[in-house]
Amino acid sequence: MGHKGPVQDLFVPSLVDVASDHLEAIILYGSHLLGATPGRHSAYDLVLIVDDYSNFYNVLGSANLIHRPPIVMTIISNFLPPTVIRLAPKGEEGPLAKCLVIDRSDFEKSLRIDRTRDHFMISRMMQKVQVVYSRNDLVEAWVEENLWVARYGVINWATLWIDQPFNAAALAREMLRICYRSENRPESSGRSDAIFLAQEEELVELYSEVLARAEVTGEVAREGDSHRILLPVSKSIRLRRLLYFKISKLRVTLSWLKHVVTFEGWLSYIVRKVERRTGKKIRLTKIEKVLPILFLWPRVLFVFWNRPKLESEPSEKFPADTDQGVS
Repeated sequence: MGHKGPVQDLFVPSLVDVASDHLEAIILYGSHLLGATPGRHSAYDLVLIVDDYSNFYNVLGSANLIHRPPIVMTIISNFLPPTVIRLAPKGEEGPLAKCLVIDRSDFEKSLRIDRTRDHFMISRMMQKVQVVYSRNDLVEAWVEENLWVARYGVINWATLWIDQPFNAAALAREMLRICYRSENRPESSGRSDAIFLAQEEELVELYSEVLARAEVTGEVAREGDSHRILLPVSKSIRLRRLLYFKISKLRVTLSWLKHVVTFEGWLSYIVRKVERRTGKKIRLTKIEKVLPILFLWPRVLFVFWNRPKLESEPSEKFPADTDQGVS
């Protein structure tokens, strides 16, 4: 069953109408799919898998779905993939989608723990997701195969620090905690557990399958209703994975500078997201609005140092402030 609402009624038709020749698949993920307290201004999270960056951005530019030069978008997309773009076919007051644009080669590489350079895509695609569009059955099968690779790969990193024996629920909860620690995020320290609870049933089912397969391959052994890792975990393996997550955190943080270029209206989007997750109203100064890259850092650091321990309610309590963002 497809996800109803703006995804199938607006975003998918808009993209397919202008870019069907270059669009391989669309994957929905995130708070709207999970029902994890999305606010009124929450964006729908989509992954757009494309065959070629240049052709894709050219057709989106011609249809006025993006307003950055396609050549700039193409060049930038070769660094720190994926590239984040904003899709708002109905304008400022309509539904908004935050789209991760990535080509087939980068998508495959990004989901393989021993090939990717950061954990960004794995952190999102190992959770509950939904393929809402694929060019054909072969593409859909290819997408599902790569999603399975990301999920099965959890055995190679999340189990390094988990208490043993463990079950599918413990594995899923631990992997989410690791992923949230591996990025600088404005959410509360309890956000990963909230995300787990929002998709617990699906995650337990998914990772029960992963553990069953790992049992067949001899990577884990059943111990009652739980499992135990059989392969020895050396200090060097743990050190290598720790280094990987440190580098990943740096790369994902550096990609913020890329998103500033590619994501239109990024400042107002970030302000609303932080308000929604911290429960605090943010009013930017004039200098922060005019030169956010230079003068917003003290506020950014303050937000990260003072993250709440518990989740805030959705941000409907904060009406849209048209003077707080940039166009």
